[in-house]
Amino acid sequence: MTYIFVKKCEESKWFGKCLHVNFFKKKTCTFDCVYCIDGPTNTKVTQRVYLFPPARVFEEINDYIEKNGEPDYVWYTCMGEPTLCLSLGDLNKLIKEAYPNVKIGSWTNCTLLYRKDVRAELGSCDHVIADLDSVIDNDFYLINQPHEILKLDLILASLKQFRKEYNGTLWIHSVFIKDYNDSTKSIDALIEYLKEVNPNSYYVSLPERFGPLDEGFKETLEEKLADASFDLIFD
Repeated sequence: MTYIFVKKCEESKWFGKCLHVNFFKKKTCTFDCVYCIDGPTNTKVTQRVYLFPPARVFEEINDYIEKNGEPDYVWYTCMGEPTLCLSLGDLNKLIKEAYPNVKIGSWTNCTLLYRKDVRAELGSCDHVIADLDSVIDNDFYLINQPHEILKLDLILASLKQFRKEYNGTLWIHSVFIKDYNDSTKSIDALIEYLKEVNPNSYYVSLPERFGPLDEGFKETLEEKLADASFDLIFD
């Protein structure tokens, strides 16, 4: 079988054997983040209008598992925002029914969490990694370059609501880039918000390709989160 949606299977130091699934041919997202490894956003939208055939995606997943054995996780690591796909919940059901021991994980940038249907579909995933790079408007628009109708206040409130409803494992993920979101003001505001949400873990990426952050940045972040009830993880 030629795989269209199943992209790769690799070992993760956190999640074990992970089968990665992508729903888009071209990058489709509500953001156009300056650091995205998939490059510029080809289609920037906010409506859930993308329909992939869940049976076809599951056929690929099933074919891979029959040939290679069960992974620990199926991860939606799409070239864009997975929750833009209306078929997400249907695919979750197919995987869970056929492979109850395989966990499902998904990334999200949180922009559609204000929708009850999106929270419910992500809620059927075992693990969610929520991207959040800043809680300050100027930094948010600078680093994430969101669709023009998106408002940070709604995103932050929606993530809090999802946390209240979600029974799985939630990680919040931030990418820090020098002169974008690394100021003391930005970091302190983000940490205050994180402590309110109280994820299971806070996952931090410090990409070197944008130049080094100030000396001691990592240690400063560790000190500021020393009394947090969640784990701090560096990529």
